[in-house]
Amino acid sequence: MNLASNAFATRQNYIHSVKILIQHYQKVPEDCTADGIKKYLVYQKGVLNTAAFNLNIRVASLKY
Repeated sequence: MNLASNAFATRQNYIHSVKILIQHYQKVPEDCTADGIKKYLVYQKGVLNTAAFNLNIRVASLKY
């Protein structure tokens, strides 16, 4: 996958989403477990009431 082929706003959203994950765990996504990322997404939805649209962006950003 090539992030450069996406629109500027998409790239900015993906970078922002990864930054939020890094701030939450204080480590890079590569060092997070799959279970930890699932718990993070559940926390985003359940506690912070993050909109489904934003959760989809966060999931998509982690695929890169």
